[in-house]
Amino acid sequence: MKWILLPGFDGTGKLFAPLLRALPPGIEAAVVAYPADRQTSADELVEIVLGSLPTAEPYLLLAESFSGPIGLKAASLHQNLPAAIVLCGSFVRCPFQRNLVPVFSPLAAGLARIRPPRWIVRRYLLAGAKEELVELFYSAMAGVSPQVLANRFSSFSEFDDHFAPPGLKIPMLYLQAVDDRLVTAQDFRFARERYPQLKLATIKSPHLILQVHPEASIAAITEFCLTTEVRKFLARSEI
Repeated sequence: MKWILLPGFDGTGKLFAPLLRALPPGIEAAVVAYPADRQTSADELVEIVLGSLPTAEPYLLLAESFSGPIGLKAASLHQNLPAAIVLCGSFVRCPFQRNLVPVFSPLAAGLARIRPPRWIVRRYLLAGAKEELVELFYSAMAGVSPQVLANRFSSFSEFDDHFAPPGLKIPMLYLQAVDDRLVTAQDFRFARERYPQLKLATIKSPHLILQVHPEASIAAITEFCLTTEVRKFLARSEI
């Protein structure tokens, strides 16, 4: 089963490098990248994802952080439903008060033009990670124009209670970082209310789980793919 990987806030997909290196033989993965030089709405990103999803073969859709609601909406609209969805350190609606987005958008625009201090990156994203991961983060962010990053922050306002549609009867897994300082347990609880079939796997990690603990993440996902629910969904899709 092919894995389709949707990126976090940077949108480049470069931060999937540790995960891709750790994938065992037999797992094929494709990374979806968002435009780095063009401002887009959340719905336009959904269209990009839709154009990247397999039309016939079974696949797993992994949505990291920012891409959670985008992946869920794309899955609901695609003719070939994914066999499973994995939300990694993610959410199904804006993880903070949406009315604060316009207030902080000017600040986000300014911050997008500077290199964030290492202590902030480590505290909120990569606590305990090797220096090479911090440099990978800086490289990914440097590849996106400040205007695009600021616009992407503004698109959080689109993630209301209705953006990610209810009613998806697809097996789902939520990878939760125990030490996440950005996405909280409350985000998981709301996701579980929206999708009661959502299973939980916890990893002691900062927000960027796939980067800091790629092997543990792969183990949790592959174990989920062996569950009865996923196998039954795959069997139905092959009929």
